[in-house]
Amino acid sequence: MAKTTNNGDEPKKPRKGLALLYRLTHYDSYHSYRVRMAIVRSLLWLAVVLYIYKLFIPNYQTDILVNDIIIFLLGSYLIAYYSVTAKASIMFKDSAYVMRKIAFSGVISNSWNIYDGILKDPEKGEVSVEITFFKEKAFLVNVFDLMRKNGKTLPLTKDDIENLKQYIEVLDGSQALRKKFEAYATLSDEMVKTLSDAGILLTRLDNHYRTKPYRWDYARTTGKWGNALFGYPSSWNAYRLNTIKIDHDKMDQQQAGLKNPNLSEEESYINLNR
Repeated sequence: MAKTTNNGDEPKKPRKGLALLYRLTHYDSYHSYRVRMAIVRSLLWLAVVLYIYKLFIPNYQTDILVNDIIIFLLGSYLIAYYSVTAKASIMFKDSAYVMRKIAFSGVISNSWNIYDGILKDPEKGEVSVEITFFKEKAFLVNVFDLMRKNGKTLPLTKDDIENLKQYIEVLDGSQALRKKFEAYATLSDEMVKTLSDAGILLTRLDNHYRTKPYRWDYARTTGKWGNALFGYPSSWNAYRLNTIKIDHDKMDQQQAGLKNPNLSEEESYINLNR
């Protein structure tokens, strides 16, 4: 019988195996999903470009080769699209579950969704959620919804904004009490003005965190056909969202107050925001 040890290293192997299995079958963030989908969509666009080239510049000697390449690209697109969407299905289910869960606390909205974010600082225990205002649909679904005038959720209603502020306030409070949860979103200039006027504090982030909506998703969400082409905003930027001014340095310095058994959680939170 092999000799067993209790040095604490053995349990790490199965945990690493489970972590690898999770990464192979799940996307750890909405951003990762969008990166993979961009690669998949490039296969389709390349096939379209080759088909247009074949129509306008016919060449019998190369047409057979071009046809084979187009068929290969379309086949690769279908396989990759199915793989990416299947892998992302759990992520979308998790998002729907979270939205149902926070709805019990009174935060209800059909205009935005929550996913795991990539804005992280492990040293400070910071994790994030990415808030998106657009639901991804297939091209034909977007067209049919535009025809039937379904799916319009922008501009945000007053109730949607208040519910969003309430959710961000919960995250801001959790930064002082437990982990540092950050919320961020990709916004157009018009959306920036709307949220700023509503009292939400926006801090510009690097473009690495930006996930621009697809044109037809934007058109469906705004309920305007033209927004898929000429009405699509030229400027999209990622912003950190807060509802209260948080001094992170001050919060780190005073974090020890949370460990004081003589102070209640509410008293510690008040001290952090003085």
